[in-house]
Amino acid sequence: MPNADHNLIIDSNRINTLRKLCILDTPADPAFDRLTSLATRILNVPVSTVTLVDENRQFFKSQIGLPEPYATTRETPLSHSFCQHTVVNAVPLIVDDARQHPLVFDNLSIDDLGVVAYLGIPLTLSDGTVLGSFCVIDHQPRHWTDEEVAIVIDLTAAVITEIELRGKVLELQNTERVLRQREHFISEVMINLPVLIYIYDVATQRVSYTNREIADLAGGTVNDGDYITSLFPKACIHVEDFDPLYEALHELENSKVDEATVFEYRFRFNDTVDWSWANSLNQPFLRDESGTVTQVLGIIRDVTAVKRQLEQDLKIMEEEGQIRLMSEFIRNTSHEIRTPLTSFQTNIDLIRRTTDPEKVKERLNHMQDSVQQIVKVLDQFMVVGEIYTRKSVDFRQVNIRSVIGKAIDILTTKHHMMPEFRHEESMTEMHVYGDGDQLREALYALLENAVLHTNTKTVQLEINLTTRDDLAIIEIYDNGDGIAPESLKHIFDLFYKGNEARTSNGSGAGLGLYKVKKIVNLHGGDITVKSEVGEGTTIIVSLPLSTSIGAD
Repeated sequence: MPNADHNLIIDSNRINTLRKLCILDTPADPAFDRLTSLATRILNVPVSTVTLVDENRQFFKSQIGLPEPYATTRETPLSHSFCQHTVVNAVPLIVDDARQHPLVFDNLSIDDLGVVAYLGIPLTLSDGTVLGSFCVIDHQPRHWTDEEVAIVIDLTAAVITEIELRGKVLELQNTERVLRQREHFISEVMINLPVLIYIYDVATQRVSYTNREIADLAGGTVNDGDYITSLFPKACIHVEDFDPLYEALHELENSKVDEATVFEYRFRFNDTVDWSWANSLNQPFLRDESGTVTQVLGIIRDVTAVKRQLEQDLKIMEEEGQIRLMSEFIRNTSHEIRTPLTSFQTNIDLIRRTTDPEKVKERLNHMQDSVQQIVKVLDQFMVVGEIYTRKSVDFRQVNIRSVIGKAIDILTTKHHMMPEFRHEESMTEMHVYGDGDQLREALYALLENAVLHTNTKTVQLEINLTTRDDLAIIEIYDNGDGIAPESLKHIFDLFYKGNEARTSNGSGAGLGLYKVKKIVNLHGGDITVKSEVGEGTTIIVSLPLSTSIGAD
């Protein structure tokens, strides 16, 4: 028997399509049985089948008239298959007498299934994939007329339509499943974000989506009938902030550019809760065909603690002449917030357009990164507050050698770097008065700053502990590139970032060495720097010994 081209039979794209349709090895189906039954009655033939051909067999999705055991097993090996030839050639196979036909004269189905006359039409999908055939069989020689061929072609078209409709249903079901998974995933992510995200509909002036309870921001409760038909009911917004807030929102609705705007206002949900401060970043989210804003995307964070801290900080900075620097810091921070917010909006828009769960997961990770960026930037305000509110320390005897050792231990754990620590044996019980945790924090910041900004292949880091004039002298030397003279005089200034070598702890906000200096000064000490370009840097910290202050 001439063999069909098996490479075409086992074509991976054809087999994958066949399996994705989920019709192999499935029970008999009335929809297909009606068509095979109709074929046997109209054409007066004993056998009709809907045959699907996979790698090694033919499976009868529907059959009328096959002998046992094939009527029950509903399959045969390819050695008994005429239909494989319709798959390979993708054209009708018309056989008047199989015993005389050069293609199938020795096919085993002639004896085992009684196939003598055969008419098979390929089951060809819209994309050209051939799954098998719709066929009619007679047990004796027969000349198939043009009319009979046309009837089988029409019945085959009905089978193909049924199969493709079921494929569409499966596709829709899979899409629905993916959408449900995506919705659940997005919901879980949104609920657990540390900020409130909302979408505001301009036409209705109502909020169509929030990821969490707005009242949670203020730690309050919502009175009956006093909840989010709008973003905040008028009664919940401070009277001084209501008009400016809605004027700003109205300007955003009429904006021609998709730039973020920051609103700041006081709110609360009942009279028993103190006023809270909200920082709301808002940006046009959707526009209609004319370009008019129809929806606004907003991210709200409760900044009450930050606001109160900043109010205290502003008073301190006014005393120290730092208002200009803080204003510059706030402007820079506002700019840094806009970039992740724009990325956040872009990823939400892309999520709305895709059903691919992997792409959704990727975009949600980007959104999470954007939110964390915003949170990190806002948290810098808290660092500023911490710096300025440290007016005193809880003095007690502190073993300065032990404090240095703890700072070295942290550096070794984090950076696998062990500095050379030199001191006289008599200094093992050297004490200063102060806060051990703050001193350790300051010394570790200096050590890490030296490691992070030493660009040589081999980092050399040395610590010398000595005494002079009732002072503990701590010298930290690194073999880095050194600091230029124009930068050296500014490295302890607030927000100064002119030289990367003075940015410790990865803050990137110009807070590191200023914070160290504040801690040292609060302990009655001093800090100086000696450095030359290409010669490394030595930072010298001096702290009063406990004997120079007196025991308590």
